Amino acid sequence: MNEKINEAIKKSGLKKKWIAEQLDITYNSLRRKLKGEINFSKLELEKLNSILENYL
Repeated sequence: MNEKINEAIKKSGLKKKWIAEQLDITYNSLRRKLKGEINFSKLELEKLNSILENYL
């Protein structure tokens, strides 16, 4: 799943820092979540889906 999210972020052209701000998390937390070190919360996944819906 994280590979698909990373791919969608690349396709979108959006900055990871901006995405992290939209999710109300730090850039470092987003980076760790994308690497699979920690899990996304349900709310974060819902927000991420709405941000990237055209790229998934």
